[in-house]
Amino acid sequence: MAGNGFFDLERPALEMANKGLRTCNRTDKIEKVIGMMLDKPSYRRLPVLYKGEFHGLVTIIDVLEFLCRKAPTITSTVSRITETDAVAFRKDDTVRDVLETLGRENLGGCPILDGKRPVGMISEWDFAKRIDRKTGIRVRDAMSHPAVVKGSWPVRDVAKLICHGAFRRMPVAEKGILVGVVTPYDILSHLHKKGRLGKLRLEKAPVEKVLPSRLVTIGPDADIRQAVQKMEKNRVGGLPVEHDQELLGFITERDVLEVVA
Repeated sequence: MAGNGFFDLERPALEMANKGLRTCNRTDKIEKVIGMMLDKPSYRRLPVLYKGEFHGLVTIIDVLEFLCRKAPTITSTVSRITETDAVAFRKDDTVRDVLETLGRENLGGCPILDGKRPVGMISEWDFAKRIDRKTGIRVRDAMSHPAVVKGSWPVRDVAKLICHGAFRRMPVAEKGILVGVVTPYDILSHLHKKGRLGKLRLEKAPVEKVLPSRLVTIGPDADIRQAVQKMEKNRVGGLPVEHDQELLGFITERDVLEVVA
């Protein structure tokens, strides 16, 4: 099926892409790139340019992995952590091409190039937000089951788990009660505010201290369209699934795409 009717698979993917592109240069310092990622609206991935042409990609996970190293130098240039072999699409690639590649390569998003010049960024969210009606698919049938961390665990340890695990967002619970969700953005924001970007390995603060003040959840029997609406309203890429304060799982834009695309 053509995305269950939600996507025209032969449409040029560029028409669906985010064209409000934010880029950085190969010579920009990592500290500057972190600041760009923390600006509003936040960006989890940035095309890296060299002489105006696409050189590679840097993601928020690349940054977090770098900060987890021993004595990282945040005044190093971003070329040090750039994925120069990153996947990029051509401007005439179709929605089908993009969906198949994102799924096969387990990617959250990629730039679209016109020749060697980035002209857009296409991500899982660009597809998920186009689910504009009920699907008949319940959240419980699409959700995933990420690892759960305790609120008392040190930020540095949780950062390592995120970098070396399969999930970008991790539910946080204390004594069996869900207290929040931690993301790479939350960790970077905390370090940036404390002036400790280069000292993540020493960050012993409990992860509960870096959580957003508001926790948004969804029930297991909601249609996945409702989950997408909540994600869009609250500008998050995933939601904990709970019932009577019991954490049942997690649903992300990737989980949504896997059942409708």
